[in-house]
Amino acid sequence: MDRIVLKGGQQGVTVVSNVFLDKYMIKANGEYVKVYLYLLRCLSESDKEFSIGYLADVLENTESDIIRAIKYWAGQGVLSVTYSGREIKSIQVNSLEENVETAVTLQTAEEERRVEADEVPEHEIMQKKNNAIDMKKLNDLMADGDVKMLLYVVQKYLEKTLNSTETNIILYIYSELGFSVELTEYLVEYCVSNNHKDIKYIEKVALNWHENNVSTVDEAKKLVSSNNFYPVLKAFGLSGRNPATVERAFIVKWKDEYGFDMDIIVDACNRTMDTIHQPSFQYADSILQRWKKRGVRSVADLKAIDDEHEKEKEKSTQRAAKKVSVTKPAFNNFNQRTYDYDAMEKLLLQRK
Repeated sequence: MDRIVLKGGQQGVTVVSNVFLDKYMIKANGEYVKVYLYLLRCLSESDKEFSIGYLADVLENTESDIIRAIKYWAGQGVLSVTYSGREIKSIQVNSLEENVETAVTLQTAEEERRVEADEVPEHEIMQKKNNAIDMKKLNDLMADGDVKMLLYVVQKYLEKTLNSTETNIILYIYSELGFSVELTEYLVEYCVSNNHKDIKYIEKVALNWHENNVSTVDEAKKLVSSNNFYPVLKAFGLSGRNPATVERAFIVKWKDEYGFDMDIIVDACNRTMDTIHQPSFQYADSILQRWKKRGVRSVADLKAIDDEHEKEKEKSTQRAAKKVSVTKPAFNNFNQRTYDYDAMEKLLLQRK
């Protein structure tokens, strides 16, 4: 990850505002506090450039956890963060006397008009009923600083302003399913990292975690890690058990060393079953090795290879048919006999 410019602070001394200690530190996660304090420590050095990886190493944490902490403090208005694409480029440590509020739209004018005109589809009404939150509780939640921060972070991940339905679902996950702020943030981060920004998908994953009694980020990570193996077992018809150590090693190699997404891995498993009619991690590995050498990175790449294979197969069939057509008929494929008619005539005269 690129180095980041850090702005603010005083050199040679680490200054912690009393406002931070009195107002922000008490409610914050301890790991988040450590990140903020070390950012202040970095400001005391003359070289004010650092990286997320550097912070993760120093604080013995993951880069995702560091980024999550930075986004938390940005949501609280403690930091101002600038991006280049999705990469953090600079972090400004704000004066804590500044009051940074996060605005979240609960219901747009258009949505109000649709409700009044009875134009809201039935499935949307059912969704609102299923995830309905008591209005008093909703108001209490929206007045909570942690909830404001959570919604701010979710909007950053989804790169959009939440509408009322999306806001209600996030609040439902937080208040009714009992997810902590950290777990809800990780939920959204996990879904977005897998290219799923749809709120219904996020809710579905949350319900799955809830059914599996997930209550912490660590438990969610363990469940996610475990679930990453099951599509392969399902493709091989190996249900009702966990993968063996050797099988896990194959799947980890396919994901980490080969760099394949699960949809490509499952495709290789399906082709294994179609070809040899039994589960074989070794056979699937040989398929994935060939795809890796061919530079396959997506299902689209795989389709191109399949199309190329079909064209080559068709050409081979045409060449074989052409070869057969120019071959002499079978009844001509023998040596013609030659006869010496003069000698035969002499032989017959001698016999007379």
